[in-house]
Amino acid sequence: MFKLEFSCTTPKAVISTGLKDGKYGYKLNPNYEKELIEMKNAGIKNVELSRWYTPYADETLKMFKRVLRLVKKHKFTVTTVHMPYTHNWIDLASPWENDRKEIVNWIYKRIFKITDKLKPKAYIFHPGGGGAKPDNREKFVDSLLQSVEELSELTTVPICVENMVGGNMTNGVNQIKEYAEKTKNGYVVIDVNHFLNEDRGEDAILAIGDKVKALHISDNDFVYERHMMPGDGLNDWNKIIGALEKIGYNGTFNYELNVAKYKYPYKDIVENYEKLFEKYNETKGE
Repeated sequence: MFKLEFSCTTPKAVISTGLKDGKYGYKLNPNYEKELIEMKNAGIKNVELSRWYTPYADETLKMFKRVLRLVKKHKFTVTTVHMPYTHNWIDLASPWENDRKEIVNWIYKRIFKITDKLKPKAYIFHPGGGGAKPDNREKFVDSLLQSVEELSELTTVPICVENMVGGNMTNGVNQIKEYAEKTKNGYVVIDVNHFLNEDRGEDAILAIGDKVKALHISDNDFVYERHMMPGDGLNDWNKIIGALEKIGYNGTFNYELNVAKYKYPYKDIVENYEKLFEKYNETKGE
């Protein structure tokens, strides 16, 4: 019987307090600990630490420490850590070399010094490269590859880059496969919700093979990313799980759902996980 370890992404930790004196403020979500308790009561033990960042580096670090204290308080095991994204101060693919070096140094000295002690199975990064276009993409990809190599020398935890929806970095099966083939010591986190049109998650898993070290599990309609419960969209979960078994994947099966939008009870997420693997193991020999 094939079955992977269950994990679930933590709820949104940071909310905006609005604009004041030309700067947006942020604070800890007042419902954050309540949701952590709901997760615990549903039987969830393993989590991906995520959504703890702000647009500002110093505030992000302070928020991260507050979030981590609460996660430890409720005795969760941190299986993966999702690093900040979308902001220039954390873009691994920055085309400006001095900035890129500063970003790598900040991650190592400010984040890895804390998170390495948790002994997670993977660190997860978006590829960055927001300014990348088809005619200059190679420069951004080279910067990303250099950052990943440097980070991989600073920790024993696998550095994983995620496939994205849109953009020109790791969009679709071909681009994330290209990255996986070019990186020497880096790895990949496959988000099966991010494959649209003709691309499919199972195809990416098989194409990338043992470079896959982490997963984001949710469903979509092949039109846009939806972060729905598996079974509410169009993904073929038997094919996805079968591809994972075929490549010998042994990381966590991490659910990354839009719980706030769809109002999924955490107990339903756990039940969905059990049913997915039960169905797969019942039918895989047919």
